[in-house]
Amino acid sequence: MGYGMMGYAGQGYGYGTSLFGGFFHSVFSLLYWGLLLAGLYFLVRWLIEAVSGKSACLVPAAPVATLSALEILKQRYARGEISCEEFERIKQDLA
Repeated sequence: MGYGMMGYAGQGYGYGTSLFGGFFHSVFSLLYWGLLLAGLYFLVRWLIEAVSGKSACLVPAAPVATLSALEILKQRYARGEISCEEFERIKQDLA
């Protein structure tokens, strides 16, 4: 006797109505595709940030605080980039 398209006796094709075949297959399939799409999204976002050097966030970055010329001069003197004489001369020019 041939089994034909039905396979073995009592078994059909597909997942049938068992709990493990139907429900869990659907849940894990959705989970798989959701994780795959989320991974692709974050990969593309990371690549855009890496190439452009900018953040791909929708929230703009906080503005950079601007320093006065005197504050910059004090920082340069504190780092040892300029001598005391240069500091005093430049400070007089700024005043």
